Amino acid sequence: WDILTFETPKMEDDKQAYAEYKMEFEVNPEEMNWQITGWSDGQDLRNHPNIKQEVLDFYKKIQTIIENNKSAEFVQLVTKSLYESALARAWQSKACFEDAIKTAKEGAKVKQKFIFPLDPNTVELKFYGNGRVVTLVSKDLKSYGYSPLVAKAQFSNFPEAYTFYLYKPKGSNELEVIR
Repeated sequence: WDILTFETPKMEDDKQAYAEYKMEFEVNPEEMNWQITGWSDGQDLRNHPNIKQEVLDFYKKIQTIIENNKSAEFVQLVTKSLYESALARAWQSKACFEDAIKTAKEGAKVKQKFIFPLDPNTVELKFYGNGRVVTLVSKDLKSYGYSPLVAKAQFSNFPEAYTFYLYKPKGSNELEVIR
C-alpha cells in the first residue's frame, strides 16, 4: 500500500501553534474503488460547432422530462453522475448510490413549473475542466450566473435551480450529464 502524506506549508514564524496527528488504519482492498474517470476522457468542447445549440437542446430536453414527470428518463440521464459521486464516498458508495437514485426518482415525480423560458439570447455557455465540461448560465438580471432552469418549488416559496454539467465522451457525438 502507498502511504499518503500531506505536508502543510512552512510558516515564516516558528512560534505558530500547530497540531500533529498520526494514525494507522487498515483498508479492505475491495473498498478501494476510487478510480473515477469523470470527464478526463471527454472532448474539448470550446471549439465545437453548434455547441451552444446542442447544450440548449439538451437543457430543453431535461426541462420537458421534468415538466412531464418522466422519472425513469430523468434517472437514466443522471445515473453516471450519481454513480461517480457515490464512488467518491468509497466506504458508503453502494448505499449512497441507491439513496441518490431513489431521491432522483422521487424528485422527478414532482411536477415542476419553470419560471423562465429557455431563450438562447439570455443564456451563455460556461466551460470547466479544460473545456471538457459545459453548462448553461443565465444572463438575465433576475437570475444572472445561475442555471436558466429555475422552477417554483412545490412545497416552498424558494425557487429551485436545476444545474447540469455536460460533456461528450471521446468518440461520441452525444452530450451526457457528468455532474
